[in-house]
Amino acid sequence: MAYQVEPSPPSAPKEGVQVAGIFDLLKMAERLGIDVTDIAGAARRNDPQAWFDNKAFVGPSGRVSVEVPSGIDASNLQQYPTLGALVERAPSVEDYLSGSELGRALGPSLSDYKVGVAPLGGSFRAGVTAPEYVDLPDGTRRLLQPGFMAVDPNYMSDAAGLIEHEITHVGQNVLGSPVGTNQADASLLVDYINSIGRSPVEDLPGQIKSMVPPNQGGEVPTLKYLHSMGEAESRAAQVRADNPALQAAAPTVDQYKWNPADLPVNSSLFYENYPGDINLAKDWWNNRWNKGGQQ
Repeated sequence: MAYQVEPSPPSAPKEGVQVAGIFDLLKMAERLGIDVTDIAGAARRNDPQAWFDNKAFVGPSGRVSVEVPSGIDASNLQQYPTLGALVERAPSVEDYLSGSELGRALGPSLSDYKVGVAPLGGSFRAGVTAPEYVDLPDGTRRLLQPGFMAVDPNYMSDAAGLIEHEITHVGQNVLGSPVGTNQADASLLVDYINSIGRSPVEDLPGQIKSMVPPNQGGEVPTLKYLHSMGEAESRAAQVRADNPALQAAAPTVDQYKWNPADLPVNSSLFYENYPGDINLAKDWWNNRWNKGGQQ
């Protein structure tokens, strides 16, 4: 059975935006139970029909990806006075994606993510947090705390790109494909991934540091964050939503390198971090250092 995404609507509504995230095609097809061998092969051969017929393409890391309309309309998102109220009362991402291609692919896991508009504080424009679960002795899992996908009300004019960025992160978490990170964790992840031999290059920390513009040493954590493949993928989705004309063609490497600060990004340094890597990285660090002294 060929996998073909539903065509985007011919024109977006004047208010709100129909977004489309970028996702791992093979992992999505596995969840749908369909065979995409021919489509993936066409994408790897750079056959233009892979994009025109199925929105499939090969991303910078060599993974076959697909751009899928989500159907979330920013004008329909409900607003809440606090983030706590959103988590407690907001509808789930599954509610918004019910009946859509993306909702069918990502399935019931989306019910564990709440979505809406709420003040995020600081300089945060939008954000996503994965749900928290506990593994029970009988082999099942119980939801401890729902995740959320939220946009700050002060940035609704940028909701097109922000929602697309965050829905891509939700898909990464659900599918188990490379995920995003944050500046606080990125340095540790870079060191850990480099140490276990999963780095795309030798001395990943050093090569990223060498890209820092003169007199901007403080940008090292930002550059490590920007080179996370999950973040680059979400930024590509974001920039394409902000400029819908770009969606006529497959994403380009420059779209993955885009960032609001216009810092230099080298796609050959994109590293892949997965759900759970940050916990492994912290364990690795704790084993390496004991009470402040190197073992």
